[in-house]
Amino acid sequence: MLGHLLLEISGYSSIIAFLFGAVFFRDFNKDLKLYFILFVIAVIFDLIINYLTSQGINSWLLINFWILIEYVATIYVFSYWQKNSQLQNILRWTIPVYIVFWIIAKVFEIEGLHWFPQYTRSVSSIILTVLALYTLIKLGETGSFIYKHYQFWISVGVLLYFSGNIVLFSLSDLKLVSNLFFIHNILDISANFLYAGGFWCHHYQVKHGISFY
Repeated sequence: MLGHLLLEISGYSSIIAFLFGAVFFRDFNKDLKLYFILFVIAVIFDLIINYLTSQGINSWLLINFWILIEYVATIYVFSYWQKNSQLQNILRWTIPVYIVFWIIAKVFEIEGLHWFPQYTRSVSSIILTVLALYTLIKLGETGSFIYKHYQFWISVGVLLYFSGNIVLFSLSDLKLVSNLFFIHNILDISANFLYAGGFWCHHYQVKHGISFY
């Protein structure tokens, strides 16, 4: 009962971040406007996926494409936050590399379009976990209260979600892991609240003239 409730809430939790983003969109920098578009896509995908699931229709095709979109957008947004121009370029170059990896995984059926993307999801999770952690460390070096920066809330959300799910994603073919998937739902809900907090924090920074990282 509780597991089903968490699944339902998780399936629509992207709406939380979407609503906060829609309210404060006028204040957003270029990076957050791009990140907000990701949540527009997320809500559309979630609504379609939830409908297909309710009808007993396989929705893995959409989920596979979502993972690709999510990686590209998240990497690009985080690249804006790096002061090191060389690192910015490296991050952006991982995008075509990951796309090629994703295509190869599908074409050669290392993982199909109609089942869980175990390998591409695991790789993206590891990269995004490391990137979020690195971004938080760099924020900490600014010497200011990092929780006042919108990048902090979004980075914590990314770190929480992807680090917490690495084991679940990489071992998804094991029955034991499928019984623990409620953990994913909890992390998903929590991350979306953190993303919403990032959108609100950006608005607060603009309103009070707080400098951006």
